[in-house]
Amino acid sequence: MRKLSHINHLLSNIYVLSQLRHTNQYIVYSYSDIISFELLEDDETLISGGLGGALVGGILFGGVGAIVGGITGTKEVSSNCTNIRIKITVNKIANSAIYIIFNEKREISKRSAEYKRLFAQAHECISMLQIVCDSQKYESSESQKENSMSAADEIVKYKKLLDDGILTQDEFDAKKKQLLGI
Repeated sequence: MRKLSHINHLLSNIYVLSQLRHTNQYIVYSYSDIISFELLEDDETLISGGLGGALVGGILFGGVGAIVGGITGTKEVSSNCTNIRIKITVNKIANSAIYIIFNEKREISKRSAEYKRLFAQAHECISMLQIVCDSQKYESSESQKENSMSAADEIVKYKKLLDDGILTQDEFDAKKKQLLGI
C-alpha cells in the first residue's frame, strides 16, 4: 500500500512513500495526475470529488458520520468505525491509488472526540484536494484560452500576409486549418 507522505504546493507535487520489500522509496505525482478522490469510512464512500465535478457526499448532508445512500433507511449505520481513509486515484497505471490513512484497523466510537478530530482532519484534506483539482481545471481552461488566443492572433497575422499578397489563398487556408486543428 502506498501512503501519502508530503504535499508540495510550490512544485504542485504529491510525494508518496511506498514501502516495498522493506525499502522506502518516494513516488512523485503532479497535481495534474489527480483524477478523483473519495473519503472512505469502513470502505463506504462518504465524499467524492475530483476534476470531473463538484465535491459531493456527506459534506452536503452535514454532521459528522453522515453516510451517502444511508438516507433510505435500508442500511444500518454503525456507531463505531474501524477505518477512515482517503483514496486518491491518479493517472498512472502502475500506481493508480494513493491512500491517506486517518484510522486503520482500530475501532473507535463515532461519538468520541478522537473520531471527530480524525473526521475533521479528513474533511480538511478533502477540501485541499478539491482546491487542487479546481486549480488544475482553471489552469487547463486558461491554457486552452491562451492557445486559442494565440491561434487567433496567428490567423490574423497570416490574413495580413494574404492581404499583402505574400501568401496565396491556398497557403492561408492550409495554415488556418493547421492552427485551428481542423
